[in-house]
Amino acid sequence: MERHRQALKAQAISTEGLSLKVSGQCMLPVFDDGASLTFHARRLYIPGDILAVLHEDAVVRVHRLLFVAPRFRPSGLGFYALCCADDSERADLWCRVERILGRLSHVDGQPIPIRKTNDVVLALSTFASHIKRRIIKRP
Repeated sequence: MERHRQALKAQAISTEGLSLKVSGQCMLPVFDDGASLTFHARRLYIPGDILAVLHEDAVVRVHRLLFVAPRFRPSGLGFYALCCADDSERADLWCRVERILGRLSHVDGQPIPIRKTNDVVLALSTFASHIKRRIIKRP
């Protein structure tokens, strides 16, 4: 699994970037099922970025970054990211930032804007809703 992650990350760092084909419609209208996506690794990701993340089940998911925070786990302190599909109210599980492969840079060969203010606002409001649901569920 670690070799697989390193190989994908190396491709994302390259000038050509990491190319993936989409299976699913969870990020409509940004891209549709079957779209060809290109990702490039960055040093910094901010809420609203669309990321490729290699999850524990060896599946690469392409979702929007909601938040990054330090968290303590049995394996130690680390930074974790919380992502979510645009068509979902439920966020993914927290994942280590090392599992982020890159940020979306091209859809079907066309460059996308670096960042839009409404993408950041959407990500932060989704994160706030996620936190609100977590707080309300707790006794």
